Amino acid sequence: MKGNGGSMGLIGINELIFIQTTSKMTTVGNAIDSTITSWKSQGEKSIAFSQFVDDYNILQNIIKEYKKLVLKDISTINKVGTEIIKVDDKLFKLWRNSNGF
Repeated sequence: MKGNGGSMGLIGINELIFIQTTSKMTTVGNAIDSTITSWKSQGEKSIAFSQFVDDYNILQNIIKEYKKLVLKDISTINKVGTEIIKVDDKLFKLWRNSNGF
């Protein structure tokens, strides 16, 4: 275990910074495709434009899936970090009790 630059033997996660960081990550993750909408052909006869519309819609689906994966990763990071904070707190209490504080 690494300490916070001190001698307490804590894991060393700063709860406030962790919460702020994961909150910012969630905000960014939620904003990934917030302005993307489907694009449908308006009856154009251009093969190139029709292919562009098809490709655009495929790209939109990829971005939506990417967003889901990013948000899932952020959720996992948040859960793991929360557990580390709990362990850190328990270790601190054990250290404090074992040193008579």
